[in-house]
Order: sequence, then structure tokens, then C-alpha cells
Amino acid sequence: MTMEKIRELRQRTNVGLADCKKALETARGDVEKAIVELKKAGKIKAAKMRSKEAKEGRIYTYLHHDGKQACMVEVNCQTDFSANTDQFEAFCEAVALQIISMEPEWLTSADVPDDIVAVQREIFETQVTKVPDDKKEHVVNQKLKKWFYEVCLMDQKAVTASNKTIEGLREELVQQIQENVVVKRYVHWKLGQ
Repeated sequence: MTMEKIRELRQRTNVGLADCKKALETARGDVEKAIVELKKAGKIKAAKMRSKEAKEGRIYTYLHHDGKQACMVEVNCQTDFSANTDQFEAFCEAVALQIISMEPEWLTSADVPDDIVAVQREIFETQVTKVPDDKKEHVVNQKLKKWFYEVCLMDQKAVTASNKTIEGLREELVQQIQENVVVKRYVHWKLGQ
């Protein structure tokens, strides 16, 4: 399986690279079969929904039981009807609990300023001195990816669902309500900070 096939599948479906790679692996490199795999998994429908504008939704507030932490998160969808469903509310609560428990610094990896990524990359490069030169870039990129999982909300493993990320929960909700869902922004307060 080549990067060209992964790019081709991504361009044709607007599905994320990791999902495209997994579908191509399942389809043994056949792009047409990979498209079928993505359709079965509901990924293509979710990718198409992502392009639709989401202007409705809700601002969800959460006060932690100890009264020392709170957060507010804006989650958008396409209709007020969907914003009032139990599934939408459960997703908002899952996001709020994630923010309280994991304290992400950014919403997505695209929100991390380039200068901070450069500093983090430099730190990782100093940590891989014993790695062969031809593998250093790969190891540094893996460390950077793991770091994004720790500091970016949408990349984090959900505390409410053991094997899904917040982005995975969002995609699941998109499939359930058949609308685009966007976590727009959040604020996290801690007593004394």
C-alpha cells in the first residue's frame, strides 16, 4: 500500500488519513473496495456531513462535584432539533468531562501554534540521540503524535468510552443524528488559577 493510494482515497472520500489507511489495509490495496469498507463503517457519510455548516447547537456548562472546577463548551450542529436530543447532550457532557479530567491545552492539533510545535519537536530530537539517523525522523514524528494525543482535546482518548477518541465520539454522533457536529471552543476554570 502506497501513500499515493491513501491520498487518492482521501481525495475521493474526504475521510481522514488513518481511516483511509485502515480501509486500504482491509481491502488489500484496492481503492474501490476500500471505498466500500468506508461506506460500511459510516465514515464517508460523516466526512460529507463535516462540510455542512453547523450554526445551531448549545453551550454546555459543567460544574465539577467538588465545586473547584468548571468548564463551558460550545458544540454546534445544523438544527436546534438535534441540539435537544439525548445523544447530543450526552456528547456535550462527555466533552465537558474530558476537559475537566484531562485538561487539554488546545482543541485540535491544527490549533497548536507552530512555534510551540517547533520547540516540542526540538525537545524530542534531543531525546532520540541513540536512535539510528535513518529512523530519527520517524521516532520524533511518533513522539509528536503522542504529544498531540495528550494536549489536544479532539485527539484524546475519551474518559467516558475506553477505546474511542473525542473525535471518534463526534463521528459516532454525526452518524446517529445525520448532521455535522463541531466542537467549536471551550473554557476551563480551576479554583485559584
